[in-house]
Amino acid sequence: RYLREIDRRGRPNGSTGTRNVNALLRVCSLAWALPVQAVSGMSLGRLDGDTARRYADVMLLGVEDEEDIERTRRTVRSTLRQARSLFKADLRELYGEADGDRLAMFCLVYVCEDPQAVREEYTTQELGILAAGADLKTARTAEERRLYPVWLLGYHLALRASEMAAATWEWIVMDDENRIEMEIRKRPGFDPKGYSGWVPISLGVWEELCWAKTHGPVEPGPYLL
Repeated sequence: RYLREIDRRGRPNGSTGTRNVNALLRVCSLAWALPVQAVSGMSLGRLDGDTARRYADVMLLGVEDEEDIERTRRTVRSTLRQARSLFKADLRELYGEADGDRLAMFCLVYVCEDPQAVREEYTTQELGILAAGADLKTARTAEERRLYPVWLLGYHLALRASEMAAATWEWIVMDDENRIEMEIRKRPGFDPKGYSGWVPISLGVWEELCWAKTHGPVEPGPYLL
């Protein structure tokens, strides 16, 4: 039903939709200790907050190294995000057999989330970096202006050089609530050295990237740089 509906709407694309469905199957398979084939024929009425929590518990079982724990937590968050995308508000009418309250808990329960960061004042060094980067937008030479989108991706999104070089506009997704994020994952010709996952993009950075594409130094084409 989900795949038919997104095909009708034209978004997200088919490959993204398939990954979202596979993510849900994986979450349920591990949480319910059932093979994927068995899960695919079960009622969505079983989905609830405990499903998400049990999935995380199974994923973290036996993981002891701190770096491996953090990597696993990121995987849990990314997979749950994909699975939950099937149940956005404008799609829930597709699932008449699901219990609304239980499904809401599956979508809303916090699992492996990092504590909210406390915003600190910019240091003098950070203010200098911000000013220097902003100056690149109107720099005198074309070579310097070409560094402006590099600065946007490196400073604001903390992308690695390999990620910047490979990133295309297709990596960026805007959801129905106008949240903008970049999906870092293995793709043809690109294998992330760090973690796979989603990188949030503020509206201001998004607008500047679009400016660099349409009015600035970025050459036309699929790549951000």
